[in-house]
Amino acid sequence: GSRSGKTALIIEYLVKRAFQFPGSRQLIARKCRAHAKTSIWADTVKTYLARNISRKFYKLQETELSAVFYNGSQIVIGGLDDAERTEKILGNEYITVFLNEATQLSWETVQMAMTRLAQRCVDAKGRVAVPKLILDCNPRGPRHWLHYVGVRQLDPESETPLYDAAKWARLNWSAYDNKSHLPPEYLAALESLPEL
Repeated sequence: GSRSGKTALIIEYLVKRAFQFPGSRQLIARKCRAHAKTSIWADTVKTYLARNISRKFYKLQETELSAVFYNGSQIVIGGLDDAERTEKILGNEYITVFLNEATQLSWETVQMAMTRLAQRCVDAKGRVAVPKLILDCNPRGPRHWLHYVGVRQLDPESETPLYDAAKWARLNWSAYDNKSHLPPEYLAALESLPEL
């Protein structure tokens, strides 16, 4: 749910993967680049790095919307709203693809992004990075493709079971899981709302 802290936790996970797997690439994408730039890049990634990681370990590339780490790893932020930009972003391989606000994307776009989870990286102990697709959203109704895939574990087009259903997992967070970062007035306002 909204204000649950899910995006911040996912960013922390991507930063840890960037440090663990030298030369790895992590992609964070939204439907629109402008939204990715304001909400993910400016508000979350840059804030997380400034608060938690010494500047000697990374540099920011503002025009490219990327963080490049001392070990050659990258976190790249982009939008999928322009064919040329999408082609550029999806022209690379990644070990992690995080699609923020996934309910705004089509199933076809998600499947295209999944094909980019092909980078091979190894950590200092010789462990190969397991490709990860991460989707986050505020829940939508049962007719949305994300409900089919994430809840029912069915292909949204054919309604047949996902061939890799065992690889999919779902986590639920709410604002109550993020109480230490929210003002009490916000939670009180939530409690005063009628049930949906």
